Amino acid sequence: MHGLARPDGLSPDSASTMAPLEQTDADFGTWVHRRETVEESICAAQLAEWFAMLDHGGAPPADGDPLPPLAHWIYAHRPVRASELGGDGHRRRGELLPPLAEAHRMWAGSRVEVRMPLRVGGHLRRETEVVAIERKQGASGPFVRVRLRHEYAQNGEVALLEDQTLIYRSGRLPDHGAREAPARAPFGRERTVSVDPVLLFRYSALTHNAHRIHYDRPYACDVEGYPGLVVHGPLVATLLADLLRSDCPDREPAVLEFRALAPAFDGDALVLRCDADRDGARLDATSSRGTAIMSARVSFR
Repeated sequence: MHGLARPDGLSPDSASTMAPLEQTDADFGTWVHRRETVEESICAAQLAEWFAMLDHGGAPPADGDPLPPLAHWIYAHRPVRASELGGDGHRRRGELLPPLAEAHRMWAGSRVEVRMPLRVGGHLRRETEVVAIERKQGASGPFVRVRLRHEYAQNGEVALLEDQTLIYRSGRLPDHGAREAPARAPFGRERTVSVDPVLLFRYSALTHNAHRIHYDRPYACDVEGYPGLVVHGPLVATLLADLLRSDCPDREPAVLEFRALAPAFDGDALVLRCDADRDGARLDATSSRGTAIMSARVSFR
C-alpha cells in the first residue's frame, strides 16, 4: 500500500478510546497471516439501495448486471453479534485483528484490482488475510499500520483483489483544522456533494459499519474528540468512483488506488474532481474550505 506522509490526519473508519498503543502486550507476529472467509450471494436489492443512496434513477439492477466500482464493499460481511461489539459500535478486536489497546482506527486507503466484473446473482466468496502489522512513528506520535488483503471470488474464480491499509493510533487526536490543498493541475470534471447525517447513516447501513463516529454526534465529539460526525473514508472513495463512472461511462477500471489525506466532517461539502484520458484518470476530493481529503488514480483496461 501507499506510504503516508501524515498518518495522523487520515480518515477514521473505526475506533474505541484512548489507551496508549505502548500498553498492548500483543505479539503482532502471531496475528500476521490470520484469515477470515465470508460467503454471500450478490443480491440485486442491496445494489438498488446503493444506486438510490447515490441518487441514481433508471431501471433496477438485474441478475447478470455488473457491480459499479467499489460496490463490492456492501457484500460479504461477517455477521457480528451484539455481544461482539465494542463500546464504539465496531466489532471488538482480538479475533482477526490484534487487541490494539482501544486505539483509534483509521482507513488509510485501498488499492483495488478488478480482474473481471462481479455480477449480480452470482455467489461471492471473500477471503481476508492479515498481511502485515508494523509499529511506526508519525509526526504526532506512534501508530500501528495494518495491511489486509481481500480476495473476492465469484463462482470459484478470483474477480477482485483489494489491498487495504488501516492505521491505529491512541491518545489525543491532532488538530483537525483546515489544511489547504496543494496546488494541482486543472481538472476536467468537478462535482460538489453535500454530506449530511442521512447520507452517513445510509452508507453505514449498506456497508455494515456500526462505528458511532459516523452517526452518534455526542460520541464522535465528546469521546473521540472530533469536531463533527466523521465522513467514512470509503464513502469519499465511493463518491469519487461514482464521478468517474458518470464521466467515463464506457471505460472499465482495471486498478483503482485511493489515499486518504485528512478526515472530512458532516456539514461541509466535498468538492470532487476528475481528469481522465485514454489510459486512466486522476481524482481528488477537497472540502469546501480547501482541505485536501483524498487523492486517487485509476488505470483503465
